[in-house]
Amino acid sequence: MRGGSELSVSDGEKATGLDTEYAFAWSYGKAESLTLLIPNFYGASSHYDTGTDNALYNTYRSAVLNSYVGMVMNSNPGVSEADARRYIMGEREIIAMANNDAAQFASAAPTYWGDQPFTEGPVYVGAIVCFLFVLGLIIVKGPEKWWLLAATLFTLVLAWGRNLSFINNFLFEYLPLYSKFRAPSMALVVTTLSMSMLAILAVKRFVELLSSQSVEEKVLAKRGLYISFGVVGMVVLFFALFGGSVVDFSSPNDVAIAQQMPELYNALLDERASMLVSDSWRSFAFIVAAAAVMFVYMQRKLKSSSILVLLLAVLFLFDMWPVSNRFLSHDDFIEKEKTTSIEVTAADRQIEAMAGENEHYRVFNLTQNPFNEAFTSYKHNSIGGYSPAKLARYQDIINNYLSAPNWNVVSMLNTRFIITEEGVVENTPLYGLPGAFGNCWLVDSVVWVDGAKEEIAAIENIDKRIAYIDRVWMEHVETSELYNNSVAGTIEMTEYRNPGNIVYKSSSDAPKMALFSEVYYKTWKAYIDGKEVTPVRANYVLRALPLPAGEHTIEFKCVDELMIESHKWSYYMSWFVGVVIVALAGVVIYRNVRKSE
Repeated sequence: MRGGSELSVSDGEKATGLDTEYAFAWSYGKAESLTLLIPNFYGASSHYDTGTDNALYNTYRSAVLNSYVGMVMNSNPGVSEADARRYIMGEREIIAMANNDAAQFASAAPTYWGDQPFTEGPVYVGAIVCFLFVLGLIIVKGPEKWWLLAATLFTLVLAWGRNLSFINNFLFEYLPLYSKFRAPSMALVVTTLSMSMLAILAVKRFVELLSSQSVEEKVLAKRGLYISFGVVGMVVLFFALFGGSVVDFSSPNDVAIAQQMPELYNALLDERASMLVSDSWRSFAFIVAAAAVMFVYMQRKLKSSSILVLLLAVLFLFDMWPVSNRFLSHDDFIEKEKTTSIEVTAADRQIEAMAGENEHYRVFNLTQNPFNEAFTSYKHNSIGGYSPAKLARYQDIINNYLSAPNWNVVSMLNTRFIITEEGVVENTPLYGLPGAFGNCWLVDSVVWVDGAKEEIAAIENIDKRIAYIDRVWMEHVETSELYNNSVAGTIEMTEYRNPGNIVYKSSSDAPKMALFSEVYYKTWKAYIDGKEVTPVRANYVLRALPLPAGEHTIEFKCVDELMIESHKWSYYMSWFVGVVIVALAGVVIYRNVRKSE
């Protein structure tokens, strides 16, 4: 999808990368950038474990119990609410279910209230790093400070995405490769790196200033410490004291909760406020501790700069480690054996029994979102699955014909089995379906179309006997009329060596156009009887090949010339770097020997 869809995004306009709505979906909010300083400023994650000792848990538990009270009253019209509640509170099983339901909700509460679709957690660089970063802006000299500041600001701008659209839309159009970016928020990886580097330089410069004989430099160190502590500390202290009342904790994603369970919605807002305030106090404490250590060193109570660095490192560890554990703890890691043990389902066994020895078919799993799961591919070839770097043309097929299944297109992709909630359905006319087209087939006619829009529209009611090909491929199909014939012929897959190397056999008494139920991409090379030929694209996504009359062996190989060239240069440069290192080591050894003599 990084190359953009060839379908027009609007009249007269063509996408050359991701469309901005998709590309900027995970844009970091401007105020959300304060998570660099206060981790839970924006409510942590979309499914955060808040624990059970809070109003959120208790409110949800009460709502569940109230629903049971209502059920008792509905089934027993003469029972009062008080009597129904006394009955419910006396039923241990119901209380246990209410506790369990509330605990499950609280363990994955939607505490995140930013405008990203969802998030697994905030980007937190550390309160101490933010404090030292500001110190570095004051006391560090030289170009290093300016390019680190520039990198920090620039990557923040990138991370804001649609929240600073007048800049990012321009960059999206003209900055090389930016339109291929997975998500704007990824730019914060560089932000955290540049801020950390300047923080390190700040500590180094702080030590150097205090070691100087110049009174002015010592005053600069002292002033820098006070100003940075005052600026960063006061920001955090403000949110610790007033954050719960000056910040709006509502989210567009809260509509359903607010309408269905108003009490729970209010408890959720209170929980978000509590998370902000508690983490503000937490960050303030670490800033005070770091500033205190540096103040003590400035007063010469610490004799060694190494002790200063060690104490700051320990504080940094105590700051970052618990925050990291909130989102990625030891419990999230499982044994290798468990990760490879995927349960074989009844549908898997049914498909294997129905398919027999034929392994070259595809499966369409409709029991869940087929384009956001990979379990089907563990046992079968699937037309679904998920990849953030999927081909734009295949995504167009998903959007237009697979999300609401068009069975003709599903069959074109050689889908033999469909998994439904009721079981496995075989794609055959017996079940009212077109039937899988197979791995490859010969067509009776070639229909030329103009552009991507006509090509994708043509396959809505696809006929297996017709190949729809964009006119841009005409130069590769000489005298295309030769392929418009109904002469019988055969073609079959004879060898599936691996996904990047497939062999077929064909036989016909006249030239035929062959279609292969494999996605076309520029890295595929085609060979007829060992001679390289040019494959073309047909039916919007498939590979096609004009075949001369007679019997032929056809082979497809995936050959990524850019990767091959990159590997070659990587090999050469590795040797070059190795030789240079050995040579430099030799020079150092030679000089040391000469000095010793």
